[in-house]
Amino acid sequence: MVVPFLPFSIIIPAAASPPATAGFQPALMDQAPGYQANILTVIMRHEQKVPNQTSIRLWLVSKGCLSTLPELHSHPLPTTMHLLRHLNLRSILSAPRLLPPLASAHPYTTHAHHSHSSASFLSPHDPLPTIREQLRAIGEGSVDFNPDHAPGVALITLNNPAKHNALSGKMMAELADVVDTLEKWTRIESMERTELVGIVLTGSEGKSFCAGLDLSAAKSHLLTPTAGLTFSVLMQHTLTRLRNLPLFSVAGINGPALGGGAELATACDHRCMPHPAHKPAARIQFVQVKMGVTPGWGGGARLVELVGRSRALRLLGSTELVDATMGEEIGLVDVVAKEDESVVQAATKFLGAYVGPEGERNPVEAVRGMKRIVANATRLGAVTVEEVESAQLYEREVFGRCWGSEANLRAVNRPREKKR
Repeated sequence: MVVPFLPFSIIIPAAASPPATAGFQPALMDQAPGYQANILTVIMRHEQKVPNQTSIRLWLVSKGCLSTLPELHSHPLPTTMHLLRHLNLRSILSAPRLLPPLASAHPYTTHAHHSHSSASFLSPHDPLPTIREQLRAIGEGSVDFNPDHAPGVALITLNNPAKHNALSGKMMAELADVVDTLEKWTRIESMERTELVGIVLTGSEGKSFCAGLDLSAAKSHLLTPTAGLTFSVLMQHTLTRLRNLPLFSVAGINGPALGGGAELATACDHRCMPHPAHKPAARIQFVQVKMGVTPGWGGGARLVELVGRSRALRLLGSTELVDATMGEEIGLVDVVAKEDESVVQAATKFLGAYVGPEGERNPVEAVRGMKRIVANATRLGAVTVEEVESAQLYEREVFGRCWGSEANLRAVNRPREKKR
């Protein structure tokens, strides 16, 4: 069973000497306005950061979700554990100091397998390696990496077909791992994989390229603004690194690229779609607004760069779908596969121009150098690295205000027809 964590901080004299971690049942279990169920328990953890004071972190754990309660209050803790046991929820909520609603909420599960998972403490302020390992524990699927796909070309496959190749926390971490490996191999001083110049990113064999975030994993662990900001931090960082690699990348869009999947496609240098006769039809569609959110993986800013302000507004705000024909017309799609070839075959052939013909391979360091120059260049001198980082930060903040909102939760929990 999944329940929300609602944390806030309180200060007591160190003399109270609370246990390092304590879980206990308050004596009075009031029903609080805005809660769908009574508080189940209170969990405490303390840290002594200031001499003569102990900072206590207190969580109210509820069966239901915080729905209409406008604010969460902190409460001065009595100096004895006996008095603490007699606090009720209403007295805690009546205290004067305010904290933002849900902004610091954490997911929590009472299931024995997950109850002590680091995923329960996701924070966007944690170091990136910490965030990666916390997300690694969430969900299923895999990101498969084949560095020997074709001469000079590696293949990255999003493998979660039961969820239309949507990304779980585990897959986000594994995608970051793959980028780590590619960065290591392509350092100027590296002697590993010196033939590599291209990457194809695609979905596993099936019906989809990528359906964005795996909502089954999100419902268990990630439906709070804090969690949303946390995986946004990692995904923006990973996709920026992917785009800046001295390797030419192609998104092989073998099926619908929806929401976060569309953002993944924009992180590649090129995009390849199947022949229009291919069924089911592939499409790129920024469906975030229908989910009550905005792009959170950097795809909004990248889309403006790719297709221009006016077209980006249309695609983002109206959720208009882009097929192969329209994609070529607006410059979002670079290559369309022939009717008798797969997108992976077409994308690999497209990258062949960078690799060079067999027996006459282009000098690898020169090819990689061209990508380094483009990745490092500013567009018409108007966009600096700082401005790009600022745009991504702003996109993340807007996303964070929407993720976990009432509209977003309604969309996530809306019954869906099973896709055939």
